[in-house]
Amino acid sequence: MNQKTLKPTYERLTPLMCVRLAAPHTWPGPSVLTTVFGGVFSIAQGYEFSAVIWCLLLAVSVFAQSAVNTINDWVDYRAGTDTVENSDDPTDAVLVYNNPNPRHVLALGIFYMVVAFVCGMICVVWSASAVPLIIAAIGALFIVCYSGGFLPISYLPLGELVSGVVMGALIPLADIWIFAAHSNPQLGLLGAPNLDWIELILCLGAFVIGIAMVMATQNNCDIERDEPVGRKTLPVLLGRERSRIVYRAFLVVWVALVLHCAFWYFNSGFWAACVTLVFGLGTMRFMLTSPLTHEVRGPSMGAVMKANLFINGALVIAVMVSLIL
Repeated sequence: MNQKTLKPTYERLTPLMCVRLAAPHTWPGPSVLTTVFGGVFSIAQGYEFSAVIWCLLLAVSVFAQSAVNTINDWVDYRAGTDTVENSDDPTDAVLVYNNPNPRHVLALGIFYMVVAFVCGMICVVWSASAVPLIIAAIGALFIVCYSGGFLPISYLPLGELVSGVVMGALIPLADIWIFAAHSNPQLGLLGAPNLDWIELILCLGAFVIGIAMVMATQNNCDIERDEPVGRKTLPVLLGRERSRIVYRAFLVVWVALVLHCAFWYFNSGFWAACVTLVFGLGTMRFMLTSPLTHEVRGPSMGAVMKANLFINGALVIAVMVSLIL
């Protein structure tokens, strides 16, 4: 038989593979917590709240992040970044260890994005404002450009900033805008709600840093596997020693920003924020002392995910307590 006619044999894409490609362990900080903040901040502003719309907004965040995770795995596999030699966790390298058809994996990522779009459109219609749709379109553009295109963002020293802004700022901003627009129909399609924008920007800044820290952790631990494939991430350009200094400095800034926002804007919940941060001291200590090498990639990623729950969770809890007291 002619060897050229032979087709590669792939495994069937199973539900378990689909779940692993979506990477649920990455949802709590970037997706769930940002959506929770968008909801409680909207309630604090006195906007009309809908639990159904909030659940749809949560679905938008989760499926959008699942799309990013899936498509990024597909791109890394095609680029040769993910191999058996440098991927020691089978659950985090589905294409390497299970060998599903890469086209089916790409289709799955697109499916996740379509689900996010449909849920988002329902929320946009409910809000009667075009602004959340514009915000979503900007976010979708960055999602596509992050892993795809001639020069993907993931190959540039912009990954931390882009992921932080898209997941940490645009998602809760769109959520807040939807509740604000529905509560103030006089705003029309493009009107802006009356907000303390400095307060909102500072609060969103904490989420931007938190999610950027997730990408920074990954990129620091992956320096040795990113360099050979031509990735010029920020840690690759800075080198591990200088990158670690920047990493630890931003952790301190992150905590300080959360404490400032909790004290200045949600004073009655400040004590609750402090208590939450105390529970996260062990996680923060690990981040400050971690060598951020590939050997500790798993524990380091686990720590930064927990840090998002403790640090940004402290701000969310401060808002919640301020609504009660």
